[in-house]
Amino acid sequence: MPYWDEKSDDMESYLRRFEAFADQNKWDDSERSCYLSALLKGKALTYFQELSQEDAESFKTVKKHLLTRFQCTEEGFRTQFRSARPQPEETMGVFHSRVRRYFFRWLELAEIGKDFEKLADLLLREQILSGVSTQLVVRLPLSRVSLDTPYFAGTVEACVIENPVCDVILGRIEGSTFHCSEVVAAVVTRAQAARL
Repeated sequence: MPYWDEKSDDMESYLRRFEAFADQNKWDDSERSCYLSALLKGKALTYFQELSQEDAESFKTVKKHLLTRFQCTEEGFRTQFRSARPQPEETMGVFHSRVRRYFFRWLELAEIGKDFEKLADLLLREQILSGVSTQLVVRLPLSRVSLDTPYFAGTVEACVIENPVCDVILGRIEGSTFHCSEVVAAVVTRAQAARL
């Protein structure tokens, strides 16, 4: 297995090749981390060294950390897809394949699957955000959360806000029993109730 080359390697592809090599050699999780660390150089090694000793021994954690640091995330692939331009001496076929990979990795990480409604929602959201003044656009990280409130119970994708005024703010959620005509002061979550 060759060393990581910052100039020519893509982290996601490199890790995929490494995993195939590790599978062939039947390495366990800690062996994978150890062997991978010996192959890393430059920024990749610096990012690896950001991990605690315990995290550095878990290949799953190392992989997730490296992919995040190298922007191999939903947002990273969205950005690469939207900003892709042909490289010098890159054929249209190669350019098409690269942009297609960015697009399908973005959809995969956004958990769109083959659901047309989810795809339509994603593309509409993108179009709306691209048409709004950049002064008005705030990109908030998303997280999947499980809720159990008087108005909604289930798992949803939610915006994560730093220093929120309350634990949960319910908006338009399919399946919610809350209607805008109702006046509600606040929803008290279990976390809030425990603090009272």
